[in-house]
Order: sequence, then C-alpha cells, then structure tokens
Amino acid sequence: MDEIDFQIISILSKDARIPFKEIAIKLGVAPKTVLKRFNRLKQEGIILGSMVVLSSKACGFKLLAGFLIKIKSGVSISLVESKLCSISQINSLWIDSGKYDLYGEAFFRDLSELYEAINEIRGIEEVFALSLIFISQDQPIPFIPPISAFCQSLLPKVSQTK
Repeated sequence: MDEIDFQIISILSKDARIPFKEIAIKLGVAPKTVLKRFNRLKQEGIILGSMVVLSSKACGFKLLAGFLIKIKSGVSISLVESKLCSISQINSLWIDSGKYDLYGEAFFRDLSELYEAINEIRGIEEVFALSLIFISQDQPIPFIPPISAFCQSLLPKVSQTK
C-alpha cells in the first residue's frame, strides 16, 4: 500500500458511496486508477466491504449505554453471553480482560427501558456485578450483517416512520 491507497481508504471511510470520479479528482489521478486500486484492495482483503450506519434518533432510540459485567467464579462466559443475547437492546458484547469479564453496549428508547434491561441483566443468576459506565445520546448504529435480534427490532420502528 502506498499514499494513494491510504487516501482512497481515508476518503471511503468517511463516505463509502462517494463516486470514484470524485475521489480521482481529489487525488489528482484518473478514475480508472481509483477503480483498479479499489479492486486490488478488495482482492487483497484490505477492504472487506462497506456498511450502512443508521441514526439511533431516527430509529427511536434516545440512549446508548455502555456497561461492564463481572460473572461469578467458575461460570462459563459463553453461557452468560448467550443469556445476554436474549436481551434485544444489547447490540454488542466483548470479552474484557480487566477486572470485569464482559463489556457491552445497548440502545434504549427511554430510561424506563434502560432500567428494565439493568434489572434483567442483574436477574441472570451467573452475573455477579453490573456496572453502567456511560449513557450517551443520538449515536450512530452500525448495521452489521448478520441481522441480529437487535437489528430486527429496528424494522417495525423504521417502517412506521415512513
């Protein structure tokens, strides 16, 4: 990869729908050059694809919450993950290597929905501790296949706003 490749990636990371002709003009190269380089970057596995990013506000979500979970000693993390995945608002979970075992994020329509989810998480027998670490508003939602229960929960709300 060279500087032009990095610039192409940088421009596409801000707007994956920008025409190659516009990229070519910005970089002072031929559109065919951008197309060839883009195809090579895809072929080499550097560019894997593009994604749609939704507005949480437009989808009816007012809050994004980040949380940490500590599970009881001797309990399988995958067991707790599977139970957490049944909570439709949770859109991402990661294993944490620090004091806690899992880090997650979830979107909520209002505070009462957040409190319900907190109670639901605390009700999981294997959960030892839950710590809410942030609440933010109007965050973008990356729409990443395969469509999770979370993304499916967006569909009725989005279709109602049409």
